[in-house]
Amino acid sequence: MECNLTHKTTFRESLKQRQLKPKAAEMYYNCGLAYFSKGDYQQASLEFGNAVRLAPENEEMREALEKARELTIICEILRFLSSRIG
Repeated sequence: MECNLTHKTTFRESLKQRQLKPKAAEMYYNCGLAYFSKGDYQQASLEFGNAVRLAPENEEMREALEKARELTIICEILRFLSSRIG
């Protein structure tokens, strides 16, 4: 009986997590948008990455992650070049 109860609890928790995942993905995505708007592309990448892990089928989130990663690299290159010139 105890094993069965544990199984039911695990199943319920699994269903609950499945329902919460889209909301959590949106939360990470919105945080990513906030960092992105401030120009913190590295932190935005982390947040968008968390969102994509929870909602890999979401094209908008995947595109935001890709853009933030690209801008992170560009900013690092520009910082490197300005340190060499200055």
